[in-house]
Amino acid sequence: MRDFGIQSESFMSGDYLSHKFTAIKQILDTYPQLNFVLVGDSGEQDPLIYREVVKHFPGRIICIYIRDVAAGKKQETAHQVVLELKTAGEHIISSNIL
Repeated sequence: MRDFGIQSESFMSGDYLSHKFTAIKQILDTYPQLNFVLVGDSGEQDPLIYREVVKHFPGRIICIYIRDVAAGKKQETAHQVVLELKTAGEHIISSNIL
């Protein structure tokens, strides 16, 4: 999902995290009977966004796949999110960063 600035709300908040979370939330709200798989990468803020999605929609995300494309701080953040979700009892993380 990319925000190309076409929607009116993107002019108020160009923040990638809030845009992507809002887009995922709209999809989950539109299809309350469906569960989802989230696919992202460690190069953006996907691990942080997906952690918030899991918190707001418990039981709706059946798997998260994070592709490792960055080293350093972003990779460390992705590792921390994976461990946090696993520690919280979420058995949904499939990642090549482990």
